[in-house]
Amino acid sequence: MNKRTGQPEASPLTKTERAYLAGIIDGEGSIGIYARKKGGPNYFLKLVVRATVVMTNDPPHQRPSWAWTVYGKNALRVLQIVKPYMLIKAKQVELAEQFMNELVDNRAIGHRKIVPPKQIARREWFYEQMASLNRPHQFRKKRVVAAAETK
Repeated sequence: MNKRTGQPEASPLTKTERAYLAGIIDGEGSIGIYARKKGGPNYFLKLVVRATVVMTNDPPHQRPSWAWTVYGKNALRVLQIVKPYMLIKAKQVELAEQFMNELVDNRAIGHRKIVPPKQIARREWFYEQMASLNRPHQFRKKRVVAAAETK
């Protein structure tokens, strides 16, 4: 029994269930580091798994769909459980782990949650690295265009 929520603890997943969940995340999931700029930069980890049920004659805007979203430490827990079984998004899992470990080690200072500029730059670096892993073709295109412009 969970002392905080009063709910029963979830039973541990079997190896097969962990591998199955990893496959779902690899295929239908999104692992990202996102930036909320309002009120100062705030970076966070987000794991989303989406699915859409496609019926033959349904118009695209009427297809039933669902999403499971997990943030921060909870997202990290899920990713750590499935990490040994991840194939496609293994680099994203590794980067998410590094980001969360640094985030915990370098918490904001004081009552007003002041984040030193050096830490903001480091979090921005994680954000850009994750974006490049998730959309490699866009980043390659930008580099090629930038290289062509410098010639």
